[in-house]
This record gives sequence, structure tokens and C-alpha cells, in this order.
Amino acid sequence: MTDICMLKTMDSRNTNEAKQEPKTMVWWDINSCPVPDGYDARMVAHSIESELKKAGYPGPLTITAIGYLNTPLMCM
Repeated sequence: MTDICMLKTMDSRNTNEAKQEPKTMVWWDINSCPVPDGYDARMVAHSIESELKKAGYPGPLTITAIGYLNTPLMCM
């Protein structure tokens, strides 16, 4: 049986600050863009946020990961 996992993280900034900045959403398809072997999947959100900030997207961030898993994974 194949499990489906949805991982969603939200920016922890207060709502007053968040209203002043544009929002960024990332939809991560873990089947077409999997975490490479040897890397920790829990660090993906931090890496995406860091790269977006470097590219000039400092606002609130929502990351949603979707896909089919071959092994069970506890959703965060």
C-alpha cells in the first residue's frame, strides 16, 4: 500500500509583519523532485527558505509537499 503525505510549514512571523510583505507559496512534488539519498528531508524547508531569501523573497513562506511514498513517513 502506498501512503500519501502532505507536509505544510508556515512562517512563524507575527501577522502585522506578514501583512506588509508579499506571500510566497512553494508546492513541492516529492515524486518528481525527491530528496537526494543521504540528505535529511526535514531540512528541505529551511533550505528552500534560505534560497528564497537570498533571491530577494523575504516575506512569509508556505511550503506544501505532496506525493506518494514507498515507505511510511510521519507527516509534520
